[in-house]
Amino acid sequence: MKIILVTVGTKCDFYPTLVFGVALKKYTQHEVTFLTNEIFQDTVERHGMRFAKIRVDVSLVSKSPEVKQVLADGNSNKVIQTLAPVINKMFEDGRQDTLQECRGKDLIICCISSLTHCFTISEKLKTPLIILTTAPITPTEQHPHFIFPRVKRTKKQNLDTYRQFIQMFDTPERKRQYNQWREELGLKAFDIGPHALLYTADVPTICLFSAYSLGGRPSDWKPNVHVTGFPTNAPLNLFDEEEQVDEDLEQFLSESEEPPILFAFGGSPFPDPTQQVLMAAKVVNRLNKRAIIGLFPFGVFPCAPILECRSSDLPPLPPLPPSCYVLKGKKQVQMQKLLPRCLCAVHHASSVFTSFVLAAGIPHVPIVLGLDQPFWGHKLTELGVASSIIPHKELSEESLSQALNYACQPHVRERAREAKELLQLEGDPMHRIIEAFLTELSSLSYVSLEHGKPILVKAATSVASPPQ
Repeated sequence: MKIILVTVGTKCDFYPTLVFGVALKKYTQHEVTFLTNEIFQDTVERHGMRFAKIRVDVSLVSKSPEVKQVLADGNSNKVIQTLAPVINKMFEDGRQDTLQECRGKDLIICCISSLTHCFTISEKLKTPLIILTTAPITPTEQHPHFIFPRVKRTKKQNLDTYRQFIQMFDTPERKRQYNQWREELGLKAFDIGPHALLYTADVPTICLFSAYSLGGRPSDWKPNVHVTGFPTNAPLNLFDEEEQVDEDLEQFLSESEEPPILFAFGGSPFPDPTQQVLMAAKVVNRLNKRAIIGLFPFGVFPCAPILECRSSDLPPLPPLPPSCYVLKGKKQVQMQKLLPRCLCAVHHASSVFTSFVLAAGIPHVPIVLGLDQPFWGHKLTELGVASSIIPHKELSEESLSQALNYACQPHVRERAREAKELLQLEGDPMHRIIEAFLTELSSLSYVSLEHGKPILVKAATSVASPPQ
């Protein structure tokens, strides 16, 4: 079987999909093509998959002044409204690449970042589709759509948030543009928008996150919604050959038996990003702690297994106390090895970084901007492994000090260790990914709107040989 994986975006989008692709290569005999951004070509090819380039400029998001502002404000409705035209422009640039590369494939597996045009390509080519996601996108009464604030709601109100999300993204202009493309492909126009298809087409969905972190798999999800566990917790080190030993960091870690706090703010939109470092230094001095501080320009998120800092583009730092170590220049530090040696982690609560810290068994201090970050931040707090979230606009020395004081309490540290053990009980995510994949192979379908509403049509795809 010829399979294509489609994802665009940051390392948060790329890395979980990479683990999925590696699982397919390791446990099956299928031919895998990986369609993604050019910056990931070396990594894809190193793991034995065919690389295909998609011409999507993800830096449009980080370069947009409007996006920076709404993320800093933390208004989820404005985040969606502002991101929508930027994202639409990105995918207009990349959808022809996607269509071309999907021709001749037996199965399309796409992340939610590529979902809207993959629905139509699946229908055009009559090629079955499976969705990958690192955040819960399937409607449920258990919790609202991840983009909405975590306030107390009834079950019905939780379900309503998924409809509200569709209304925000599937605007009349978006529908018009999408139908124009459909007509160019010889497909019928439709009244509902591309995001509404997600909730009406019943496409198989593989959730690359932990049921434990979600508070349990929602009972109202259908059997074709699979929860595999965090792929970042798979017992497979994909990035060994990329690690660079930082001798200065090793010396800092060995200077004291007291573990440091890791600060990885995650591309916060500070006018001067060095404010992150200075704030962290003042707080750890006040708390009499040690710190490792990652310095990230806006748009560079520390969310891959390699913590990569590029401070060469930023202003020089003033002298800092010896209790603080700043990752300077282009530094790459392996997360699975660094985090267990830390007291706790201050981070932006993406699903990927959240999974690394949970696997390390240390507490969290979530400093969130928007999108899925508040959702995962709140989930960490509910699990008892984190302080309350700090919205970015409320970040200060005082709020950070209070959060760290709480996160470093013995009962929170103990709860974090218990969470690590509970995650391990979920089993090997690589095996669960393959189990979900094999379950769906017998009933592969594509979405058709031929009759005016989305229906699943069984594909005439032959299934290749089973796993080795």
